[in-house]
Amino acid sequence: MIPITFKPAGKYRFAIDLHDAEQAGLHYDIRIEAQNNDSDTIVLICWTTKKLKDIIFKRKIAIFPTDDHPLSFLTFEGEINKGYGKGIIRKWDTGTYDVIKQERNILILNFKGKKFNGPFAFIPINKKNWLLVKVKYIKEKYEFQEWDISDIL
Repeated sequence: MIPITFKPAGKYRFAIDLHDAEQAGLHYDIRIEAQNNDSDTIVLICWTTKKLKDIIFKRKIAIFPTDDHPLSFLTFEGEINKGYGKGIIRKWDTGTYDVIKQERNILILNFKGKKFNGPFAFIPINKKNWLLVKVKYIKEKYEFQEWDISDIL
């Protein structure tokens, strides 16, 4: 089960950072505001990928979970001076998102940013590997009926 909750219901914030880290190199960090059930606090749940722009042309990309971050990372830009993330962080996009579905370990979220828009499914393959899948026509297809992962892959 994904250890996050979306309460109270409503719009949540997200940020996507372009992170030039010394060890990991240039990559994107996807951060969504949610409640971590393990700590019962509101945090940024995070994934990383080097291929975020590929989602524009492809249907799915690999993403990898990272540690939760404090809400201050919604607006933080600048230099991190130590640790694995040492490097420069710049905002690539920010905005809000709505939760469309959360069931069977799959999140379907509708993003509303300047660059990153539309419905996407976050699908865990295992603890270290996830897929980010662009979902078309999600409202008509999933609003009042059951769905299966094979419908969106």
